[in-house]
Amino acid sequence: MFVIIIAFSAWVVLNLIGGQIGLDARYAFLADFAALAALAWALIVLIRIWLKRQSEGN
Repeated sequence: MFVIIIAFSAWVVLNLIGGQIGLDARYAFLADFAALAALAWALIVLIRIWLKRQSEGN
C-alpha cells in the first residue's frame, strides 16, 4: 500500500514541478514509467500474497 501511495505522490509532484520548470518530455516519460513499474510490482506482490493465502487455506 505504501508503494502505491508513494508512487502516485511522486508522480504527481514530478509532473507538477516538471511542467512549471519546463522539464524535457523524456524526463516526464521516465517518471511515468517509474510509477508504472512501482504499480506493477505492487500488483505482482499482491497477487502472490493472494495465491499463497489461497493455497494455505486448503
